[in-house]
Amino acid sequence: MKLTTAISTLGLVGLMALLVACSSAEVSEPQQPQQPAVAAPAAPAAQPAASQQRVPVQPAAPQPAAPAAAPQQAAVRDAPTAVPPVTRISSVEISSEEGQPKFGGTASGIGQANFPAVDAQWTGATVVQYLPSNMSETLFTRDFEDQIQPMLTESWDVSDDGLVWTFTIRSGLMFHNGEPVTAEDVIGSYERANTAFIRRANDVTNEITADSDVDLSFHLSEPSGLPILALTTPPGHRGPWVQPREIWEVPNTTAVDYISSTGPYKFVEWYVGDRVIMERWEDYQPRAEESSYMSGGHTAYIDKVEWLEVPDFATRVAALTTGQVDWVDEYPSDFAPRVEESANSVFTTGKPGRLVGMWPSHTHPPFDNQRVRQAVQMAMDNDKILGIAAGGPKGQFWDTCSGFMGCGINQTVWDSTGVPGTEVYNVKDLETAKKIIEEEGMVGVKVRLTSPEDLAMFKDTTRPFKELLEQLGFEVDFIATDWGTVAALYNDADSFDLGITGTKLGYNVSPLQFDWFLTADGARNGYSDPSGNMKKYFDQMARESDFEAIKAISDKVHAQFYEDVPMFYFGQQTWANGRSARIKNFANKHTPFWPNAWLEE
Repeated sequence: MKLTTAISTLGLVGLMALLVACSSAEVSEPQQPQQPAVAAPAAPAAQPAASQQRVPVQPAAPQPAAPAAAPQQAAVRDAPTAVPPVTRISSVEISSEEGQPKFGGTASGIGQANFPAVDAQWTGATVVQYLPSNMSETLFTRDFEDQIQPMLTESWDVSDDGLVWTFTIRSGLMFHNGEPVTAEDVIGSYERANTAFIRRANDVTNEITADSDVDLSFHLSEPSGLPILALTTPPGHRGPWVQPREIWEVPNTTAVDYISSTGPYKFVEWYVGDRVIMERWEDYQPRAEESSYMSGGHTAYIDKVEWLEVPDFATRVAALTTGQVDWVDEYPSDFAPRVEESANSVFTTGKPGRLVGMWPSHTHPPFDNQRVRQAVQMAMDNDKILGIAAGGPKGQFWDTCSGFMGCGINQTVWDSTGVPGTEVYNVKDLETAKKIIEEEGMVGVKVRLTSPEDLAMFKDTTRPFKELLEQLGFEVDFIATDWGTVAALYNDADSFDLGITGTKLGYNVSPLQFDWFLTADGARNGYSDPSGNMKKYFDQMARESDFEAIKAISDKVHAQFYEDVPMFYFGQQTWANGRSARIKNFANKHTPFWPNAWLEE
């Protein structure tokens, strides 16, 4: 099963054709991933043509395979190193490419909220993840099609028994601080990270060894392809960004206040409460392949990029429409017409958007009581809550559906809406819920509800939920604060009672990535998985490569979710954002990506 090859002739799409079942999916209508045929390796995806908005393309109906191909496909499906399928569920909005790339200028953007830190291995806050996506790199990353491609990796192989994966990093790589990148740095950075794929890979990993300055090996207890996924830019939270020893030796429970890695931009300064500044790294060593989103060779054309903190939404929109900033991540939909009508700005949306819910702490009363959690879930009027928060009609910026892995306006192939066990979603039975709260002796109990006032839809979601809690008989201590404060609380389940949360569906290319609120080792709100079923289901999915089998397990996960209620799930949201008319070749997919963009003054 020799898979080592020079990267100049093989993109990882070719490898994943041997290991992973994968597909594309329209946002509007999910399609089951098709098992790829064993074929010559595919080249990395090219960038979109000028002025093209790249959206998922529905795959054509699979053509009947030639008889000789059938045994090969069966072998792939049964391969011991096969990994769970990943699927492309997110479109990419890329600005016009007219004109010629040019160096120079300063660009600026406003994230969805303030920065609680700049250490993306310390916090899961989405706004923090934007930073390493532009300044840091991993052994593997994802292209426009969400397919895995090599980044810092030169070559790799897997033993015939599937128990040893060996990776060789590119020679001569340097960190921003001038130190060489070594295999030991890759391992240390990996061990400081904490993604769903890492947690599942750790379940089958006996040890990781540095075999030389540039070679490292995963020694497994059973054949698995999970090391590939675990070493890939999530996309998303707490990823295995490769960093120097001075960072990876710091425990991930302590936030480092700077960034050092290998990316095309380097960290300059974090002015707390104001901005983060990055600038082009002149010594960047790009790959030879054509750029495709976060994969391939990159060029930092813009001299300097400033990530600004602007808590007031009207000020954000005014700065965008008057040409003072180049990108704004999130603002209330009421402002969308101003962005659309301005000659200085282009209106865009975050699609697919995110699931959104309220995170109760499971470590102390009242929400350590499962019956109380079920009562709150029973009482929730999610149409009212999301309608107030997002505005507009259902189906525009919000939707209610029980398949939290992506449904309705955020449709994905993993949608489990309507499967047995999900019927309790959005039943709006306030009276029965009030009786349960009274029976459990919770009337008058004080709960702390934290609200991030600088995050548009999150802020407006907490208010109708506060009203619901009061109707149930709770006394609500409403704490209006910022997203950085709320996100920091989530590192200690004893420090909060209720806080809003969510995740971008574009981050989640596999059901495994939802373990951050569904398993005891992933959830940070103290959810203990009392039945043990969630751990069992995720272990099964991690060892499965057949789409239908994983989908069936995912359906069971949904049913268990509504039994345990680890989170109060409201439904699906998307949001308004925008960019300036002067920025060209700027990609906004899982995260805004400044490399390869330039300014047309």
